[in-house]
Amino acid sequence: METVTVQAQLNRESLLQAVSQLSSEEFEKFFKEVLTLRARQQAHCLPTAEVELIKTINQTLSEPEQAEYQVLLKKRQAETLTEVEYQMLVNLSDRLDELHAQRMSALAKLGQVRQKSLPEMMAAFGIPVSKS
Repeated sequence: METVTVQAQLNRESLLQAVSQLSSEEFEKFFKEVLTLRARQQAHCLPTAEVELIKTINQTLSEPEQAEYQVLLKKRQAETLTEVEYQMLVNLSDRLDELHAQRMSALAKLGQVRQKSLPEMMAAFGIPVSKS
């Protein structure tokens, strides 16, 4: 996607309206960047332990890994995965599971520090709470 730099003053509603026009993929990228920005802003006034927990919570696959994962998922859905690609998909899925487990652990620890429940912490970081 080509981007240009524009200096403008937008109110919150206008900004939200602009963001709502992003594709799902672009919205996910934007949302992660917003969370990272918020973490950086909060890091200036947070104890080091909290900063490290927030870094763990925001950790994800690299962009190339995410792109490869999406390609492999589409190939799996189309039933065109090779054995090598299947193993790559399994490895990336395992890595995602590992990151998720680390994220949940860090969220729980940060919740203890802030005296908040895990669902409250998940909501604060924009992580959906499973109802199952």
